[in-house]
Parts: sequence; structure tokens; C-alpha cells
Amino acid sequence: MGLQPGQRIKFIEKDGHIVLSPILTPDQLVGFLKDKAHLPFEREKSDRPLP
Repeated sequence: MGLQPGQRIKFIEKDGHIVLSPILTPDQLVGFLKDKAHLPFEREKSDRPLP
């Protein structure tokens, strides 16, 4: 799971199972989505700025 001693984790219940996930620091999030740049993204109308 890549957990380190002293690292904070969160417990999430999903479909009757408990999922443990690390709580990432801002430094760990840098570049987190760089490999996901090819994913299509479309904003919802409510997110668009008004003209």
C-alpha cells in the first residue's frame, strides 16, 4: 500500500468493506495527475463563468 510509519490514513466504508487510504500531503500531490493528462474533461454548465 506504500504506507510509511507515522503516516496518517483515512478509513472509508465502501460496499460493506473498509478501505484504508493514505492522507497525502501537498508535497506528495505534486505531479499526481501528470500521467492522467490525456483524460477528457468537460465542465458542467454551472461551473462556467457567466458572459
